[in-house]
Amino acid sequence: MKITFVEEDGRLLFRHSTKDGDSISNLVPREMWGKDPAFIRKFAEKRISEIITEKEMVEKEKLARVERIHNLNKEVCVKHHNKNLVGRIIYYPGDGRGRGGVTVILESPKKYSGKVDIVSCMGMGFAGIHIFEDDGHISEWTLAKAKESLVSIHRQRKIEIERKALISANQNKLKKILPKLQDL
Repeated sequence: MKITFVEEDGRLLFRHSTKDGDSISNLVPREMWGKDPAFIRKFAEKRISEIITEKEMVEKEKLARVERIHNLNKEVCVKHHNKNLVGRIIYYPGDGRGRGGVTVILESPKKYSGKVDIVSCMGMGFAGIHIFEDDGHISEWTLAKAKESLVSIHRQRKIEIERKALISANQNKLKKILPKLQDL
């Protein structure tokens, strides 16, 4: 392990360049300055090893968070007008501009199935609203918003189905009336 020692602004620093090009730098405490140079070198090696281990742990935590987010598949249930609405929250990769989010899918009742995306934005972050917690699990806000979304999807689909049924009924009536009107 190649370690260089330098004086900078009246402080003793040690530096080490890692294989991937990162540079590790730290202070040698003032109380160690008068000690044996071999002791100072061992201190620096130990501290470098600790810093490398800490960086590796942080990288593992970041990867675990990303994996938790990408593997998101959580069931959500809410009762609405005596109907159990069942859905899922899955990961939504976003639009490629640093935004991400989740997709809420209404699965049951099948007749009303549909989906909606909840996308994060900078304003939400500034307001303290986060889709994912720091550890990568979904936030309570997201869970509440997903339940609201299930109800919203159900309402929208119900309106669409009723509208289509009304249009179909009107078309059937018109099919009966139209020939009589043309005979006049």
